[in-house]
Amino acid sequence: MPTRKSFFNLIGNTLKISFSASFLLPLVYALFYPLTDATLKPWLTIFLILALLFFHSPVSTWFVFFLILSFFYLQPLIQMEGGFIFTLNFIFLITGGIGCFLLIRFCLSFTLFTFIRKKNLTPKISKTEKKALLAGHPWVEKEFFTGRPDLKQLLHQEFPKFKQEEADFLNKEVEELCSLSKEWDLIKRKKLSQITEDFLKKEKFFGLVIPKQYKGKNFSPFAHAKLIEKLASHNVPLSIITMVPNSLGPAELLLRYGTPEQKNKYLPRLALGEELPCFGLTEDQAGSDASAIKSEGVLFKEDDGLKIRLNWDKRWITLSSKATLIGLAIQLKDPEKLYSNKENLGITCLLISGNSPGITKNLYHDPMGIPIYNAPIKGRDVIVSAEEAIIGGIENAGKGWSMFMESLSAGRGISLPALSVGFSKKIAWLTGAHALVRKQFKIPIGKFEGLEEALAPIAGLTHLMSATQTLTLSGLNQGIHSPVVTALTKYNLTETTQKVIKKGMDIMGGAGLSLGPKNKIASLYMSLPISITAEGANILTRTFIIYGQGLIKTHPYIYQIITALEQKDFKSFHSKLLKFFYQFICNFVRVTALSLTRARLSICPRFFSKEHRHLQKIIWSSSLFSFLSDLNLTVFGGQLKRKGRLTGRFADLLSYQYMALALIWYWKQTGSSKKSWIKTKWGLEYCFAKIQKTLEAILNNYPQPLLRLAFKPLLYLLKINPLGCEPSDNLSKKLASQLLEDEEFRESLCSNMYFPKDSEDQFQKLNRAYKLSLKENNILRKIKQKAGKKISREEALKQGIISSEEYETLQLAEKAQKAAIQVDTFTEQEYFDTQNLNQ
Repeated sequence: MPTRKSFFNLIGNTLKISFSASFLLPLVYALFYPLTDATLKPWLTIFLILALLFFHSPVSTWFVFFLILSFFYLQPLIQMEGGFIFTLNFIFLITGGIGCFLLIRFCLSFTLFTFIRKKNLTPKISKTEKKALLAGHPWVEKEFFTGRPDLKQLLHQEFPKFKQEEADFLNKEVEELCSLSKEWDLIKRKKLSQITEDFLKKEKFFGLVIPKQYKGKNFSPFAHAKLIEKLASHNVPLSIITMVPNSLGPAELLLRYGTPEQKNKYLPRLALGEELPCFGLTEDQAGSDASAIKSEGVLFKEDDGLKIRLNWDKRWITLSSKATLIGLAIQLKDPEKLYSNKENLGITCLLISGNSPGITKNLYHDPMGIPIYNAPIKGRDVIVSAEEAIIGGIENAGKGWSMFMESLSAGRGISLPALSVGFSKKIAWLTGAHALVRKQFKIPIGKFEGLEEALAPIAGLTHLMSATQTLTLSGLNQGIHSPVVTALTKYNLTETTQKVIKKGMDIMGGAGLSLGPKNKIASLYMSLPISITAEGANILTRTFIIYGQGLIKTHPYIYQIITALEQKDFKSFHSKLLKFFYQFICNFVRVTALSLTRARLSICPRFFSKEHRHLQKIIWSSSLFSFLSDLNLTVFGGQLKRKGRLTGRFADLLSYQYMALALIWYWKQTGSSKKSWIKTKWGLEYCFAKIQKTLEAILNNYPQPLLRLAFKPLLYLLKINPLGCEPSDNLSKKLASQLLEDEEFRESLCSNMYFPKDSEDQFQKLNRAYKLSLKENNILRKIKQKAGKKISREEALKQGIISSEEYETLQLAEKAQKAAIQVDTFTEQEYFDTQNLNQ
């Protein structure tokens, strides 16, 4: 039964729709009469109604407005002149409102409800989709679906910080781990050294997420991410091997769903490295669509209780060749109905010993040459106890899919973005230094405009990724696990890293192509496809999860409308439908007003600040996004998830709004300095340019032909009045110059990187050459200023323009530069041994 509150909400929403529609009556009147004192009221009425719609006014505001409006329109009743016209107009207003109420309530809503039910047009949400939708919690992303994001609240998200123990671990144990393992040696050897493996276990690197009561480190998501990020800046395979046990897998699932007995048995062993875990999910026909797995377990009964006979064939399972504890996702079947009255219980998560009879794990994959113990794993007639093996006990049989959905935040929100940020910071540091040290035509290559054009995006995108990662970690640190935000973060950071690495390879040239210990970039280039494919392939993440699930999960009303249709609840359907249409009308008004005024009508925090105009653009783009999203639902309904090109573009809109917000939030939280504003502004202009380009693509290619034609005016308006443009050449030049010559800027951009202590390491050689090159450039500028032209160094020394110490600095710089740009060479024996071609 509906409550009194729900009844008044229903009346209120109907009134809002009625009054907002009734403005057409005074509009008609105003258009047919000249603008006089008498006709000023209808125009003022129209303006006020539009203002109320623009601000999404609540029921109480509309009620007060109606009372005031009634007073002004009833006033002519006691006046002879014009009384009839105004009285008639007032009657039109009232009857129009009542008519709208009756039309919506008994015609539109009921007819639509009946038609959808009769034609079976209710959007179909499968059980697996429903579990995914119910997993996690909406967060920042839900604000963009309203069309009026609360920026004041969004910009006050808590900035994540280290606990002292976490900071100490990062500065001591992580540094020591990096010093133990050289990336090139690991890639050649294809496995960790025993010293490195022992250190990982001893210092509990495999127990980062495990609470201290189970002998783990109990690190926050922020500390966890920063640890992986630092390792990724030094040694790619080591970072992945460390990452996997702390992401989606046995420890994460045990913590959330394990029985007390399972936690006490396994978690301490996992934390101490006594058990090395893997998780078997992917199969040949079940990749991103993990719900399609064919591996199965069949329940049967023995004297000592329920058992499961397992048969599986998994592939691409990291750490599986060394795992002693295997997490497994299977379809659990109960043909004899020993546990329930269903024969197919559904996806179930189990934990079994890696040494169980029937397991085969003696084959290896070779993922892009990166040694991460990635391998297939098979099981034939493996027998386990149901109660002991199922994570959470037999009661969790068939609950595996929802368990996955709620646990994916570790991989999507923490580990893979951390890899991407670590990669990009390393590339930014390398390319900035290389571009100053490497010379062509006696000029540092970074001074050429063509190289500046590549350096600016490397710096700008790296900063953009850091801001996005940190905002996502803010939510995770607060215990908010948003599947949409984590999927968005994983997709955009791995894709953006691709752009950064490509430009980095272009700048490094031959130094990036020649494999060997001196090459610090090639492993990043080779391993990036692993990040893009892991935890759900990026194409499907973009076209299905970010917008498809995000729209249903975080839209204010759509999921309730679908639920009402499924449950045949007309009152709830009518109430939510009214709210949906009211939001649609309001966003139409907002889109029109904001597009015509370039969002200057929008109200947002910090009116006189640098970021004010950018915040207004976020509001503008959010209104467009929300309005078009509501239109998508109206036009396509349940067929929307099949429009992959359209949903992918809307995923981009949501992503770039989120990243623009992250940039401003990050800038405010880290001091709001003028120097850091350059990289922030570059990132904001990049985001708004991408939003503009995506909006044009949506309007140009909208799948519904009539609407595509109707969108032409909006498209032309956007083109002559764009939401954003690509960063200017002048801004890009400033940003590239900072990456090239500003040590403070480089230190801020590339913080949390590992720098080898070995003076013979190529990192150290390049760093020394970079610092000497900065001094060299200052000395050369001094020579040119004092001599009035370019003269030789020797001549400058003879003329006393430079001192002998400065001359020696120039000589040292030249020598260091030569050493820093050297690439690896091998003898014939070394080369063939390196490539394993002698086997």
